[in-house]
Amino acid sequence: MNEEAIISRLAASAVAAPAWAYYGDAAAIKVVLAKSWAFMQRSHSHAGTLGTTALALTMVIVLLRIRWTMAKIISLSHGVGGFGYSVFWVWASSRAPRVGSTRATKQSLLWLVIPSSGLVAA
Repeated sequence: MNEEAIISRLAASAVAAPAWAYYGDAAAIKVVLAKSWAFMQRSHSHAGTLGTTALALTMVIVLLRIRWTMAKIISLSHGVGGFGYSVFWVWASSRAPRVGSTRATKQSLLWLVIPSSGLVAA
């Protein structure tokens, strides 16, 4: 849904990028836009998968009758971590065309993805 609007917004970001981002290389723009779109799709699949996993794990924790405090901590860490990880991919997708590099964009968002991944894995 709204794929055309998202793709056109990403393309507009690439066009508005500073001259040093692509140095006029149209092929580089196409590569970054393709990867940005893949990142957006990845965020969608991760959000669905990690959200479902967090809910299922919460149900298992409740059925195992783990202490209330521990159950809340585990459930909250999975929910927040899954959300943060999905936000990472959306943010990387939207920033990459302006920066001109998916690698640099991912590196700039390590502060978000590392703790999010840790919370999901905890």
